[in-house]
Amino acid sequence: MPRNTRSRPPAEPTTGEPATGPGPPQCGVCRDTGLEYVGDRGPRFCDCPQGEARRRAVWLRECGVPRARRGETLVAFQALPGTWKALAAAREFLAGGLRWLLLYGPSGNGKSHLAIGITLALVEAGTQARWANTFTLLSDLRGLPDQARAGMLLELGSVSVLALDELVWGTDLEARWVEEIITRRYLEKMPLVVTTNRDIKEVPAPIVSRFYELGRAVLNQGRDYRKERAGAWNLNKPKP
Repeated sequence: MPRNTRSRPPAEPTTGEPATGPGPPQCGVCRDTGLEYVGDRGPRFCDCPQGEARRRAVWLRECGVPRARRGETLVAFQALPGTWKALAAAREFLAGGLRWLLLYGPSGNGKSHLAIGITLALVEAGTQARWANTFTLLSDLRGLPDQARAGMLLELGSVSVLALDELVWGTDLEARWVEEIITRRYLEKMPLVVTTNRDIKEVPAPIVSRFYELGRAVLNQGRDYRKERAGAWNLNKPKP
């Protein structure tokens, strides 16, 4: 996976105060603020431990994974029968063995968990990654003016690693936006993870073909986790 360690941080209030307590700074470059200033180009993350920690905190905040779902790591994934191939593919993607990964299959069997887990693992390892639910992403794009929409599409096409969850679209225009994101990443061979509840035959053939060229399409055959949890809850529910 690509490692982007020197990128400029987003604009944020800074006090210039060191992150450590009293005493001489551990880093002579940033003085433990985590930010290095180079000429008139503004701040960028320092290569010291304080800079690494600050970078991970910013990238975690901006990775798109909802706070309520940040516990869905690969370590926390419960590998039920039928999910082993999908989990193995997720681990292979993290190890750099795959550049593109398509996870497809019935709803509720952990595909989103795996996509989120990949995103969180990459951010923790120092790679900028972005997760997006396609349905809410398209809703956001519809509400943007043209220039802002173009900027967002460009950003999604160029972020170091992108995970598009629950691939879907409702109109030809939305399909074109999705195709633009995927095509930008294909042309630059940028890492991409996609999940979908659709049958793979319902995904446009050119998109599927690109996944086989740059990686793999994996059918997740696991059972619906949500139904199993609901069943277990009903079994343990006190009787009136």
